[in-house]
Amino acid sequence: MNAYGNMKKAEKTLKIEPKKKKRKKTQEQMFHTGKLTKRQEDLLKEHAKHHTPSHMRMMRKLMKEGDGFTKAHNKANKKYPQPKPKNKKK
Repeated sequence: MNAYGNMKKAEKTLKIEPKKKKRKKTQEQMFHTGKLTKRQEDLLKEHAKHHTPSHMRMMRKLMKEGDGFTKAHNKANKKYPQPKPKNKKK
């Protein structure tokens, strides 16, 4: 209650917009800086041995946007699947 008796009446009378609720930030949003950590860089360097440059480019971009390693890897695998090895005939 306020001086006008009811908040809804006060909002109409004074044309006050109701307060918006703040959303809690996810862990990714809280720590997202647009840069990769040393650990992420090392992981990607090791990971690059097994994947194509396009896969790695997409992973790096997604991780800079805030995705984790596994999430970025799964998205990149859907777009750039790893080529299946050809069977060698003896």
